[in-house]
This record gives sequence, C-alpha cells and structure tokens, in this order.
Amino acid sequence: MAELYSDNVDDSESSPGERASLWTSILEDVSKSSTRLPESKNVILLGTENSGKNALIEKLIQRKKREFALPQLKQRNALSFNHMPAVDEATEDVLAQMGFCSVSGHGDFQKAFQFMIRSDNLSKSLALILVDMSEPWTIIESLEKWTSLINSFIDSLGIDPRKLKELEERVVYEYQTYIDPSDSNLRNVSPGGQQIGSSSPSQTGRVLLPLGDNVLTHNLGIPVIVLVTKTDVMTDLEKDFDYKDEQFDYIQQSIRKFCLKYGAALFYTSVKEDKNISLLYQYIVHKLYRLPFSYTASVVDRDSIFIPAGWDNENKIAYLNDHLRTIQSDESYNAVITRPTFMKPKVDPEPDCDEDQLFLIDVETCIEKYEKTPHRATAPSTHSQPNLSKSVASSRTPSKGPPDSNANREPGDTMISQFFNALLNKKGTSPNNPSNVSQNSSTTSAPNISQTQS
Repeated sequence: MAELYSDNVDDSESSPGERASLWTSILEDVSKSSTRLPESKNVILLGTENSGKNALIEKLIQRKKREFALPQLKQRNALSFNHMPAVDEATEDVLAQMGFCSVSGHGDFQKAFQFMIRSDNLSKSLALILVDMSEPWTIIESLEKWTSLINSFIDSLGIDPRKLKELEERVVYEYQTYIDPSDSNLRNVSPGGQQIGSSSPSQTGRVLLPLGDNVLTHNLGIPVIVLVTKTDVMTDLEKDFDYKDEQFDYIQQSIRKFCLKYGAALFYTSVKEDKNISLLYQYIVHKLYRLPFSYTASVVDRDSIFIPAGWDNENKIAYLNDHLRTIQSDESYNAVITRPTFMKPKVDPEPDCDEDQLFLIDVETCIEKYEKTPHRATAPSTHSQPNLSKSVASSRTPSKGPPDSNANREPGDTMISQFFNALLNKKGTSPNNPSNVSQNSSTTSAPNISQTQS
C-alpha cells in the first residue's frame, strides 16, 4: 500500500483505466478478507409482562461488564433496545455488537414488531421466547401466542418465496447437522454444531438423515430459543400448590414437544440463582456467528435444563413417561396444569406470648431472686433482660423509686429495680448512701428512668 504513494511511481505512465482496475482489485481483496468483522445481528426477546426480560438483559450486560452497554429501559415502553458485544470465549475477542430488542407483552404494543423484524434483517435474527415458571399454567399458551405472532408477521412482510425457502432450509440443515460434543469425532466439525464454514447441504455433500416425526413441522425461518425463567420458584410451587415431580416432568415433556415442532433450543434459567445465564449467552453467540460450542445437553437437574436444537427427539422425551403415574402423557396441558382458583395466603407465624397473670408471676419470681442476689459493679449487660425491661419501663411510669445514688449498680439493674418496686408498691433505699433518702423522698423516679434510657 505504501508503494502506491511513493514518489518513484510515475502516474503518467499508467492510464486511468489501469489505476481504476488496481483500486478495484485492492477493494475486492479487502472485502474478501477473513479478518473482516462479522455483521451485527439481532436477538428478539418476546414474553409476557412479568416473564423476566428486563432482569435477563441486565444480567447479560452485567456479565460482560461493558461500559458502552446501554441502560435498560423501563418495560412500560412498547419497545426497548440494548446492545452488548459478541465475544469469542476462546480468544476473548469482540466480534461485533448484538442488538437485543424487547417488546412489551401488552397487547397494545404488538405493532412494535415492524421495528424488530424486517425483510432485510430476518436472516440475521434470532427469536428468544421467555415463559414464566412461577405461572406454569400459562407456559404453553404463551409459547403458542408468540410463535403465532412471529409467523403471521413474517408472512405479512411479503418476502420473496425463494429467499424464505432458503432461510427455512438453513434452519433444517443446522438442526440435522447438530453433533453432540461428547460424540464429535469428525474432522472439520465444530463441537456442538455444523461443519465449519458451511451453511447448506450443497456445500458439504453430506448425506443427511430425514427429520423425525413432529420435528420442524412449523418452520419460522429463524433460530428459536425457548427460555423458561424463574426456575428457583419450583420449591414454592411445591409448598403453595402441592406440585410434585410428576407435574414438573409433565411440564418439561410438554415444552420439549413444542420445541420439536419449531426446532427450538430449550433453557431453564434463574437470574436470581445465576443458572444457565452464561451458557445462554455462549449459545446465542454460537447460533448467530457459528462459533464452536462445546457444551452438551443437560436434563438431570430439573431447574437448569439445557437442550440444544437438534439434540432432542421423541424417544428421549418418552423417558419422562416412566415418571408419570397419575397423568397421561397425551392429556391436554390445561387439563393437567390448571390455573388455581385461589392463592394460598402467606401468613406470618404468630408470636407465642404468655398470659398477663403468668407473666406477672414470672416477674415476681425474678424480683425475689434479684433481691436475694448481691449486686456487684460489672460491665453494662447486653442480654435480653435489660432490653425487655427498657421497653416495658418506657410504656409505664412508676410512682416512686429508689434514690439515684446507686453508683455501684448497672444502669439496666437500676431501671429493673425501679420499675418492679413501683409495680409491686414497694419502697426501698440504697444501703450504700442512706443520706440521700431525705433529699429525694419528695421526688419520683421518672426522671431517673428517662436519664437512664437516654
């Protein structure tokens, strides 16, 4: 490049056509360079009002800790937008910026789709559908709602049928070529994904097995991820609604069958407990930028399930039938996971208190023991008895009390003696300084109590 601007080059010897051809060749080489940064791509977040879209985006942004990440907008907006870097975990290089578009779950804001899904960015998009585990009776209904809206809106874009067919074929191809990282023994194949640098069967010549029954019967033309949020509330469902493992297995089975129809991946996540958040980020980068992905499926822990697109099938789902005792696998979802007619109120346990007479008897016993115990000057006590006495003494003012010359007593002990002596109408004097009795006989002990409390 430096030689092009050298003084030794005689521009007069080259014709304008040759100079234009030279620059054209240089620009073509740059455009074909493998070091060129990938394009920015979009993640479309869909879910109901309380499905956790805001918390998820904030957690992903916090995970990368990038100063240039935009602050999360309030969900009352019809459409919010954030961006975060797509980072290659192997090299820690920033590849590009991913845009995260979040649409409100309110029905009045469905027109915001036109700003998220367009014909020119459809091939660069990924749909992330969030459903709320704290309300499991709405999961399937919510999934059907959002996938139907995406499908109808894509149809309304008027995309060329040939282009749309190419997008659908790419989704099918990526699903068919998935290879579990634990079984990956092929060369030129990225762990957990497709052959590196290829995006269609014509580029590889591989023989692909046909899709199974009920697999990708609904093809949106873009990758789909189903995200079950708030899985930390499963224990609450067990306590409040008597959910058992059988119900959770049936929910998982129903969601996995739905994911098969759309060729979708499945994540169980918890922002509160930070479960599968980092894994979700890496999988999104893998699907959008075709980077290697080395994590296999996980179906052991019920609150952190991960199933990548292409791993699941009906035979694997059928294993869950062994755990269904009172539920039929083909029963309607709404018939099994019903909306509760009432919510169990959370009642705080009542404090266990003694009756007044029993309390006063215990107080009298304590006073008798106290009067028989010799008093010594000790450090201020921090036990609960002085604190209890302070609270009781602040609500009642005794008629009379002992003189305030008890220099050898603790502040708490003096207050206890004053209160209980006044309560039982007993009069007493301090043996240490009897001369103060005549001086203080006309005064009450209320000022001493307030002074002690202050």
